[in-house]
Amino acid sequence: MSAKINCDECSNTACLIKQYCLPIWINKIESNKFQMECKAGDAVFRKGERVNGIYFIKHGKVKIISSGINNDDQIVRVVGNGHIFGHRGAGGIYPFSAIALSDITICFIDNDSFYNVYINNPQFSLEIMKVHSR
Repeated sequence: MSAKINCDECSNTACLIKQYCLPIWINKIESNKFQMECKAGDAVFRKGERVNGIYFIKHGKVKIISSGINNDDQIVRVVGNGHIFGHRGAGGIYPFSAIALSDITICFIDNDSFYNVYINNPQFSLEIMKVHSR
């Protein structure tokens, strides 16, 4: 993981944090958020790895894959700018892998920080629940 990004300077207007978090919590996220850049084909995480947090896509596309019949990879979904991923493995081990489809820039927020944001921002929590229900 590399340098932190300032949400105020981020050009991604589709980000759930920018849209639904209270300003005081956006500032708290800043101290625990990291930016990652990956090339197309790179794994952000793989099935079986421990979940350490949640990812927000600033730019690019990621495919979420799972093992299907005969252990062939099956694309579960594709996520792009402003979307989150890694949330379905919260609290344990990832049941799938995330692979960059293009060069990507993503933000990572650790589990403890994400939990505190989730608990203290009702509108953000509602939007995350909507994402989980898709």
